[in-house]
Amino acid sequence: MLEQHDNSSSERCNHLRDTVARHWASLDRGWKAALFGVLIVLFELLDVGL
Repeated sequence: MLEQHDNSSSERCNHLRDTVARHWASLDRGWKAALFGVLIVLFELLDVGL
């Protein structure tokens, strides 16, 4: 039963990753650059906060 649960959660994770990859591929480069910039700023703020 635990193995089945692990398999189903793994399949769900794979499906989620595929969906994210599809949406990411559909974004144009401007959006990717903007998101990347926001992530960099967030990480810098976290470093300052720590």
